[in-house]
Amino acid sequence: MPIPAFGPGCAILGATLASAICTSAYGQDRNESYLAQHVRAPSDALELKVGSGYTQGFGNIAPGRAMDRVGGPGIGVGIEADYRLSRPWSIGVEGQYQELTNMENASSRGIAANLGATYHFEPVLRGDPWARLGSGYRMIWEVDPTGSPGVINLHHGFELLAAKIGYDVRVSEDLALAPVVGADLNMFVWEDPSNAPGRPMASPQIASFAGDPVCDLSPAEEPGGRPVRTVHRGLPTASRRGHRPWPSSTRRVREGPQGMHVARHLAERPSQSAVDREDDHQHCGDHPQEHLEAVGG
Repeated sequence: MPIPAFGPGCAILGATLASAICTSAYGQDRNESYLAQHVRAPSDALELKVGSGYTQGFGNIAPGRAMDRVGGPGIGVGIEADYRLSRPWSIGVEGQYQELTNMENASSRGIAANLGATYHFEPVLRGDPWARLGSGYRMIWEVDPTGSPGVINLHHGFELLAAKIGYDVRVSEDLALAPVVGADLNMFVWEDPSNAPGRPMASPQIASFAGDPVCDLSPAEEPGGRPVRTVHRGLPTASRRGHRPWPSSTRRVREGPQGMHVARHLAERPSQSAVDREDDHQHCGDHPQEHLEAVGG
């Protein structure tokens, strides 16, 4: 049986198809939504978060005393400092202050602090949903409760679980805005009136606070205070979509005879085969004037 011959026409057809595939990839990238755009994920970085929003307590704060008799709906202000261990994971401490509506007293307020961990589900996209779990301590003060003028009652105990979810919108690689909702579960164990010695309650009381700072402002910085930044100018589109952001602490930029070069230390990035490095350089055709240069540690 004769073997089919492939002539110049087939070569031209193959080149045309390859060009069409790469052009389609470029077009899809240009048309992707804002939240689906790729940005470099922070890693080995400090994250500072501030937020404010609605809060309200439920349950009992003392035996026979419901939370809604001590404080009604109010405003909470929170601050959080996290260390980004890796692209998806961070750990940190959070503190909150709540100013509650006075009920059977002159005023009511509270504070809470906890240690927690956060997981980011899409750390390389502008739209990044995340979830946080933590545990800590909570205190509530009420001033001049009904029938006891001049007295300040302090109720305090364990914040058994604090949970919240949010959706980071990364307006830049250094700054994110996030709507947030959350709730916690508390066990109040002690009460300390200002006119008597502190004492454990007759039985622990369970209460919950719902609503959390509704918006977090989250700038990220590397250790040492330098903002987390990256450079995408001149990278091929297919490479930018390849989910290979490099640690900014190992990146430097310089100008060379063929345009801008991005150099990184291979010893400090995840292991990568020679085939992958070649793919970084040539996938769907490299930019005619700018390319990636890999250097040793």
